[in-house]
Amino acid sequence: MKFIIVDDSEYYRKQLTAQVNAINGYEVVAAAQSGAEMLELIPSVKPAVVLADINLPDMNVMDAAKSIIQKHPKIHFLCITQSNICKWIFEMQQIGIKGYLYKTCAPGNIEKAVSAALLNQFYVDEEIMGALVQEVEKFAYGIDLGESDSLYQPAESLMQKGDEYNKDLITKRELVILSGTRNGLKVSVIAGQLGLCERSISFIKEGLREKLNVRSNPELVPEAIKNGLIT
Repeated sequence: MKFIIVDDSEYYRKQLTAQVNAINGYEVVAAAQSGAEMLELIPSVKPAVVLADINLPDMNVMDAAKSIIQKHPKIHFLCITQSNICKWIFEMQQIGIKGYLYKTCAPGNIEKAVSAALLNQFYVDEEIMGALVQEVEKFAYGIDLGESDSLYQPAESLMQKGDEYNKDLITKRELVILSGTRNGLKVSVIAGQLGLCERSISFIKEGLREKLNVRSNPELVPEAIKNGLIT
């Protein structure tokens, strides 16, 4: 499987090349130090995977990725980062980017990301998951999840947001699920952050439907926004 590595740092280009080449069946056939060079190489090299730094000095990588995916839909585009910034994750999934990894990740994580891409799934590096948990907490009115038991306690910040619902019945765990769903996080990501299986998230949403008096899951977020539960 052919890769193009894109990073303005020679150190990381060499490091990532070594990581990819260490995986059986993977080969880095070209390395680019800029977005412009990446765009020039792709038509001739025809890679299966582009592994690109999210921060390139000469262009917006998100816009470049969107254009590449539209023109070359068979290419699997993965982004790499040196930080734990999570603000692009929802947009990445919308564009069609298939993974988000640390530059220093183990070769096995690159392999996991490619395997997920082949199944048309989005992969987030395990080391970025902790930062994602913090983002979900921010989505949920800054609630501190604390110990797991506290997730079952009433979300006190909701008790003064109107009289239509008994908001003390909405738990912090339920609020995190609503907020994560509102912000485009997949069920698998939310489940992983809360230490649950996807089936458990489905059961919790069933309870939320009853509490919010709606018939289907797509109605949960609009109803929650309408009644001030989330923004």
